[in-house]
Amino acid sequence: MTTLQAAPKPRSTSLPPVQGGNAVRNTFNDADSLKGLLADIQGAKRKIQFETFLLNSEDGETVVDAMIKKHREGVDVQVLMDRGASRLDKDRLYNKLKNAGVDVRFLPKIEGTPYSVDHSKLTVIDDKLAWVGGANFDKEHNRDMMSRIEGPVVGDFQATFDEGWKRAGGKQLPETRDTSPKGDVWVGVSQNSASTNNVRNQVLAELMLMGKGDAVDVWMMDLADPSVVDELLKAKERGAEVRVLLDQSVPFTNGGFADPAIKAVAGGVPDLGSIPRLQDAGIEVRRYVKPEGVTKLHSKVWIFTEGKGKPDEAMRVIGGSVNAIKGAYDFNHELGFLMYGQGVGTDVKAAFEEDLAKHSEVVPPLSKWDRMKSKAVEFFTARLI
Repeated sequence: MTTLQAAPKPRSTSLPPVQGGNAVRNTFNDADSLKGLLADIQGAKRKIQFETFLLNSEDGETVVDAMIKKHREGVDVQVLMDRGASRLDKDRLYNKLKNAGVDVRFLPKIEGTPYSVDHSKLTVIDDKLAWVGGANFDKEHNRDMMSRIEGPVVGDFQATFDEGWKRAGGKQLPETRDTSPKGDVWVGVSQNSASTNNVRNQVLAELMLMGKGDAVDVWMMDLADPSVVDELLKAKERGAEVRVLLDQSVPFTNGGFADPAIKAVAGGVPDLGSIPRLQDAGIEVRRYVKPEGVTKLHSKVWIFTEGKGKPDEAMRVIGGSVNAIKGAYDFNHELGFLMYGQGVGTDVKAAFEEDLAKHSEVVPPLSKWDRMKSKAVEFFTARLI
C-alpha cells in the first residue's frame, strides 16, 4: 500500500497550492501519448471527460472512435472543443461525435479578451486519472510532453474541466474524489479561465527563486512574454545557469513558391523578439532540429533545479499547454501544472538533454535585418501574440 510521503523541502512560493500522494508517468512524443491515452479510454468504466484544441486527421479520429465506442457501452462521455480549431477540419469530428449521441460542446470565448481559444489538453477518466500536457491529436507528430497522473490532485484537474463544461452549458455529472495516495509526487494545478489567471504567476514565482548554483532549463515551443523573459534574465544575473531550447519553426509555410519570402519576413516569430535579449545576456539559445518523422518541438516545459548535482527531488517541473507568450497567459483557456517529488524530474530532464545534444543547434547572432525585425516582433508580442 502506498503511503503519503513528506513533501520535499518547501519553497517560498504558494503558487499553485500542491497536493501530495500522486503517481506520474510522462510521455514525450505524440505516438506514445496517443497509445497510452487510448488504453485508458478503452478501460473507462463510468466517465470520460475530454478537452482539446486541435482534433483532426487520423489520430484525432482514432480518439473520437474510441470515445464513441465507450459511449455506446454506456460510459458517460463529455467532450469540450475549440470552435475555431474545429472549423479547420470543417467540424468533421465534432459532427461525428454529435451524430453518435456524444455530449460535445464548444468552450465559449473568455469575455474581456481580444481573442481566446480553448488551448487546454486534458482527459479525466472515471474520476481517477488524468492525462494533461501539450499534445494535440491531429496531423502533426510532435516532440511534446503529456503526463498521466493518478492521485488526489486528479480532483483539481477535474474541477478545471467542470468549470469549462458549465460555461459551455453542460450539466455536471456526479463525482467521486479518490484522495488515497498513489505515489510520492506533489502536483499543483494552474489555469487561465473566466475566473482565474495564474499560469504566468506560476512560472514567475519559480524563476524568482533561482540564483547561484541553481539551473533553469527552458524546453519550449515559443518564448516571448516580456515579463517572463525579464525574470529569466534576472535569474541569470543572480548566477543561475540558464539553457534555452526553442522550436523556431517558420509559420505559414507549405513548400510553396512563396516560402523564401515568408521565411525572410516571419522566420523566428514570435521568439525573435526575445532571442537578442537572451543572447546579449550571455545565454546560449538553441533551436530544435527535428529528426525524421517529427513535425516540430511542441513542448511547453520548464525545469527548475535547486542546486546542481542535488537529487531529483530538487527538480521542479512545470508542464501543460502553455507557451510562454502573452496570448497564452492573458487570452486563452490554458492549463498548467507544477510537479515535484520522487523521480518526477528524471525522465523530463533526460528528454531535454537528449534534444539538446542530438536535436538542436545554436541560434547564431542575429543579423542587422533580424535585429530590426526583433524590435517590431517584441512590440507586438508584448501586446497581442
